[in-house]
Amino acid sequence: MSTHVFALLKNAVSDQAFPGAALAVGSSSGLSYTLCHGHHEYACTRRVRADHLFDLASLTKVVSSTSLAMRLHDTGHLDLDARVIDLLPAFLEGMDGSPERAQVTIRHLLAHCSGLPAGRRFDLGAPVSAPERLDTVCKSPLRCAPGTETVYSDIGAIVLGALLEQIGDAPLDALFEREVCAPLGLTRTLFRPTSIPLAEIVPTECSAAREGRAWHGDVHDENARWLGGVAGHAGLFSTALDLARFCQDLLTCRLGGTGRLASAETARLFTHRAELVAESSRCLGWDSPSSGCSGGHLLGAHSFGHTGFTGTSLWLDPDADLYVVLLTNAVHPRRERRRHGFFAWRRRIHTAVYKARGYGSAR
Repeated sequence: MSTHVFALLKNAVSDQAFPGAALAVGSSSGLSYTLCHGHHEYACTRRVRADHLFDLASLTKVVSSTSLAMRLHDTGHLDLDARVIDLLPAFLEGMDGSPERAQVTIRHLLAHCSGLPAGRRFDLGAPVSAPERLDTVCKSPLRCAPGTETVYSDIGAIVLGALLEQIGDAPLDALFEREVCAPLGLTRTLFRPTSIPLAEIVPTECSAAREGRAWHGDVHDENARWLGGVAGHAGLFSTALDLARFCQDLLTCRLGGTGRLASAETARLFTHRAELVAESSRCLGWDSPSSGCSGGHLLGAHSFGHTGFTGTSLWLDPDADLYVVLLTNAVHPRRERRRHGFFAWRRRIHTAVYKARGYGSAR
């Protein structure tokens, strides 16, 4: 365990980069250590623990949606080159009427090059019934032809989640519990964590909609709330300990060992750059290191990871046989706080873990 890493966590909390954080570091052999510091909120005395739940935000895309795609691909149920319209006919009825919509595939969605825009606030539109919400998302106009531009897209991830439900013949949360949580033994990773005491869930942003109180046990992402708390792009809650177990298994798979999540071949396929768009850092679901990377400047060339808007991140490095999970609630009490040093602190913390293991310069 590195005293320098812990010192950085303490300094980040003192600098108000976030109220509290939980860090987990390990390898394919197991968990090396966890470090926790700070509190659930700046104005409370409830300390963060490694078994407390954080709102993962966009880590949902990789922990849930991408993992489900890997599982279904392994069993032969998911064809990466299947067209979206063959599973979701409503997708062809998009507002732009573009014939290029018929060419969008599951692979495009995973690599964020489907042509769909980054996102929009669906919850601000005219009220629609629950069954109509997916149709509303599916009709989002393309901004470009599929495969021509990388645009990190929440809309694409929502569509992917709906496709996974069709292929897996189950609601997304039930499918995730069956295919990912149960095999990996993840007991505190779930959508809509109503079964968990609020004292064990770290709150996120304070909201005028809640009379200034923080979102607490309810997903922070507005579109995920609009979709009922379960979506392909956001909605998942988890702990540093559960994500350590998840990362250990996936790293084992990626290194060619026997894991529960996926075959070694599938793990390699999803965690290498997809190379659908020139110079894109995107893998299938995952991201890879690029300039200003959230995982710091010591990541190996074959590393893969992701971040979440609320202040969460995880990176896995097959070259170093290392994973780093960092969970924070940097959007508390307001999301604007992230602009005041959070991103730099996150990179420093990830880099410090590498330095503690003897990596002292860019690799």
